[in-house]
Amino acid sequence: MVGIIENKYRKFEKLIYTLTPPDSLSHDCVFVVGKKYAVTYATDNHSNLEENRTYSMYNLMDKNIKVEASLFLKKEALKYIIFETIDGHEFEFYPEASWHSYVPRPYYQLGINQADRTPSWTTGTLIEKEKYDRTFIGTTDGMNGDVIFDKYARLIGIVIRKIDGKIEILKDNIFKLEIQDDESEDDFSEEEVNEGEKRAKEEVEEVEVT
Repeated sequence: MVGIIENKYRKFEKLIYTLTPPDSLSHDCVFVVGKKYAVTYATDNHSNLEENRTYSMYNLMDKNIKVEASLFLKKEALKYIIFETIDGHEFEFYPEASWHSYVPRPYYQLGINQADRTPSWTTGTLIEKEKYDRTFIGTTDGMNGDVIFDKYARLIGIVIRKIDGKIEILKDNIFKLEIQDDESEDDFSEEEVNEGEKRAKEEVEEVEVT
C-alpha cells in the first residue's frame, strides 16, 4: 500500500465510476479519459455488456453523482470498452497521457477497495512491453479496470487482465485513438516530447540503480 499519495494523484480518485450502485457488494472500475468518455475492461463480468445500450455510472467519491452513458465501443480482442456520456454531460477534467514506452519503470496503481468502496493505491514496476507496443506487464496484483499512472501523474493505461500474479495493462493511446473529443490534452509540442524522452531515460536509470 502507498502511505502518502500526493495531491497530483488524489484528484484522479474523482474520475472513478462504477457500473454497480453504491450499495452493491462488488464494485467495478470505469475511468474518465476524455470530456465525454470513460473506459473499462471488456472481460469477465463486462463481457456481456452491449454496444449502443445506455448504462448508469456511479461516482466513487460522491454517491450523489450518477452519469448516464452509452456503450460507444467494445473491442473484445484488446479487451476494452469505451462509454460516451449522453444528454450533453461533460467531465470537468481528465488525465494527460504518459510520455513514453520505456521499461522498466515505476507506476502508481489506482483501484477500488471492495470492502468499503474507497480508493485503493499501490505501486509497482512495468517489466515487459508487448512487441506491438499495445500493452505492458506490471508487477502488482489488483483488479481489471484499475488505472495506472507514471511518476508524473500521467495516464499509462488500464488493467485488462491478470496473469500469474501480475497485470496486463492496455496503453492509453490505444483507446484514445477512438475518442472524438474536440480538444485534446495530449497534443504535445516537440519541446514537450523531447523533455518527456529525457525524463523517461532518467526513470529507467533510477529503476536500474534500485
